[in-house]
Amino acid sequence: MKASCMSPGSPFAGGRSPSKDSTDTTDTASTACTLSSEDEALEPKQTPKTSLVFVPPQQHTNREPKNGSRMTRWYELTQWLRPKAPYRFKLVDEIPQLPTVVLDLDATVIHTLVDPSDIATAQRSDLRTIKLPGKMGLAVERPGLQQLFASLRGYNVVVYSAGGSCYVKTLVERLVEGNPFMQGKICKVLSQPDLVRYSLLSELPCDTSLKSSLLSEELPFQRYSLLSELPCFTEGVYYVKDLRKAREDGNTQKVLIVDDNENAYQIHPYMRDADFKKRYDFTMNALPVSEFIATDPKAVFDTAFVRVERVLAEIAGMDDAVAALAGSTYREEEASI
Repeated sequence: MKASCMSPGSPFAGGRSPSKDSTDTTDTASTACTLSSEDEALEPKQTPKTSLVFVPPQQHTNREPKNGSRMTRWYELTQWLRPKAPYRFKLVDEIPQLPTVVLDLDATVIHTLVDPSDIATAQRSDLRTIKLPGKMGLAVERPGLQQLFASLRGYNVVVYSAGGSCYVKTLVERLVEGNPFMQGKICKVLSQPDLVRYSLLSELPCDTSLKSSLLSEELPFQRYSLLSELPCFTEGVYYVKDLRKAREDGNTQKVLIVDDNENAYQIHPYMRDADFKKRYDFTMNALPVSEFIATDPKAVFDTAFVRVERVLAEIAGMDDAVAALAGSTYREEEASI
């Protein structure tokens, strides 16, 4: 089937008839119009020109273009799409066969100080300290941290803090950089966005507004962790750590948590939803430790991690870590206190 051709004098051809000197051009055009529809479909279509300039990835630079240009918007888009560096240390892969130990940060592993007088006191003590950037303050390590990590051989290690993600990321990076024995140990880091929010009636949406100044990522936790002493905020919002997130398979029978705050791993006793309360009750997974306060004169003699090391060594290799913990000497000592 032959394709039809419009006459050069038609409105679609510009409204002008061909001149005498354009005979060859007209003949060429007429010949082109005799192409079959099949041939026409095979011809490459012309791509219309566009004002958007594409810059190949290898030509991207860190130089920001001038404001107001189209390239500015393109630059902002490429910066937004560029993958963010997760951590300045390498997270190791989880080994599913091994049990998992979850470590809290604030008031358990470290105590972050921001008051200048408290910082000066800590620096004069025998406690190990790590300077945090900007106004984040000074992180003081709990005694026995190196021995604790030595006892974590044969366990997956997860850091689960109620702090803001920026604060937690910075703190963990500085801890790992300052303590080589932590390298190659941590497989996952969880923070504030990983908490479960709830009221006394039921679970709340993840985007519940949070008004407490302690929740700001720009401010480190000062004396207490997020849930310590503040089980309920001004909006009636409570929080709990979901230990299912500590493992890829969600098996909480293989998860233990070391935390100073009992509200972090169990639901408020006045919760009316019994099923929800039961679902987030991780008291049997807990290795509770006392609150670490670096400004306490006796802080340098803290031995909380000694008991944790002992029980981890006792139940190492057990498939059901929770059941093993229930029958351990740690539970017997805890009952006698």
